Amino acid sequence: MRKFWHTFKQNLFVKNPKPHYSVLGTVFAVYFYGESLAPSLIPRNTLNQVLLSALTIMIFYVIGERLGAAWRRHAKYTAPAFTRRTYIAYVALLLIYAVTVTVQRMNWQTQQRHAMGLETTTPNVAVVLILSIVSIVVISMIVSCIKRLYRMLVRVYARRLRWLSKVLAVGSILFGFAVFMACVFIATRSILRSNTIALDLNVTLSESDLVSGSENSAVDWLLLSSPGRDFVGEVLTAEAISERTGQPAIEPIRLYVGKLNADTIDGQVELLMQEMERTGAFERSTIVLYTPSGSGYVNPSAVAAAEVILDGDVASVAVQYGLVSSFVQYVDDADIAKHTTALTLEAIQQKRQSMAQPPQLFLYGESLGSLGSQGSLPSFEPSEFSSSIDGALWVGSPSASGLWKHLLPQAAGDILEPVYQNGEVVRFASDVDHFGSDYDQWGEEKFAFLYNPTDPVVWVTPRLLYDKPDWLEDENAQGVYEHMRWRPFITFGQVGFELTRSINMPSGFGHNYDNEVGPAWAYVLGQPDDVQLFQQQ
Repeated sequence: MRKFWHTFKQNLFVKNPKPHYSVLGTVFAVYFYGESLAPSLIPRNTLNQVLLSALTIMIFYVIGERLGAAWRRHAKYTAPAFTRRTYIAYVALLLIYAVTVTVQRMNWQTQQRHAMGLETTTPNVAVVLILSIVSIVVISMIVSCIKRLYRMLVRVYARRLRWLSKVLAVGSILFGFAVFMACVFIATRSILRSNTIALDLNVTLSESDLVSGSENSAVDWLLLSSPGRDFVGEVLTAEAISERTGQPAIEPIRLYVGKLNADTIDGQVELLMQEMERTGAFERSTIVLYTPSGSGYVNPSAVAAAEVILDGDVASVAVQYGLVSSFVQYVDDADIAKHTTALTLEAIQQKRQSMAQPPQLFLYGESLGSLGSQGSLPSFEPSEFSSSIDGALWVGSPSASGLWKHLLPQAAGDILEPVYQNGEVVRFASDVDHFGSDYDQWGEEKFAFLYNPTDPVVWVTPRLLYDKPDWLEDENAQGVYEHMRWRPFITFGQVGFELTRSINMPSGFGHNYDNEVGPAWAYVLGQPDDVQLFQQQ
């Protein structure tokens, strides 16, 4: 072991010869750096843009460097060495291109911000350019260090396992990277869990006894987690609903069981059923089962909208399955959202089946909650699931959502306004007003998919790496920015980076649906006249 460590240090810290930068690698890096600046679904801030550009530079420098190395090994023609003048011209051309393309595409992003009604806080041109140029040098040094580490490991392993040396060297580097990323993921998950559990002193328990966590509730208020306390702490009163609608109203029911309120999912579901019996939830005209996002968040605009439309005669219920963001939860365990919702749905259905006049049952899911809600269905055939459920509103469905993936390819028309079986049971809309088209032809059971054309959660998929998506076939499609073009690898990276801030867009753009869920609920709940209650003044 001591001999191995001595050889390791000796090879790792050997003096490096004069650094060599690949000409083709640098050209690739600078060109695709420019491509990474192009607008896509939503504008990017300075941090996201620099990170995206740095990653692009790293990947395409390596690709160009490897192609150049392959050329030198196999081509009969050898390019002449750079003279001083040639080198100066080469660097000048790259700098001119980098500056020009940065200014042009930052202006495009400014135009995009204007179109979305955002403040013109476009990423600073100088900051993006300087940091990206610095990243070229830094990343080149990182690549050089990795190559040196690889050669060192090959020499170390070759002493005893010559034929396996290169494989073991690559494996060692990949294993080290995997361990590092696993540590980052675990740390991130731990931090997010702590933030979700933390008590917000600004949120107080509702005085109503028709909510979880109240004095007579079996659900512990402190264990509800922050999203759960928000869910039951912001209940509309009957007076507030009547003031909004001009109609008599009753106190709505809101029930939420947090992940920490029981040791198992079965325990959570049992606790929810106890709460529903305690509050008389099954005596209401309607029950809405909300599937939260990864952290347990339920859009308050959606819950309040249903309560207003139904004059408070509704029980809104939810069971938490995670304590971290949707992205982290999806990577960690996406199936738990489906499993939790399925068990909850099954318990509610069993109770309804025992009743002579059961309440109507609707589903709601947004983001990862939409994926979980769809995954809880017993079948992906509308004729089957519509027989036991009265309707559903699925908002901002991830591209991996089961029902979305099953029905969308069967729909006719444009990808931004697909029509499935004449809209008799299931409807898709990127504009909420389209739910009202030929409304009389929409059956008693109404299932709706609402999505923004600029929502990266809806469109991001591994196919973006190598295949132009249907939603970009029409370059002038509504909601898709005119300068956006599909580029292999680049578009996937752009849309992927935009996931982190898509919720911060104005309603109707990105992953923000606050102003759209009200009208959408009015259509799904069979009250199209109530759309006016949610129109912007």
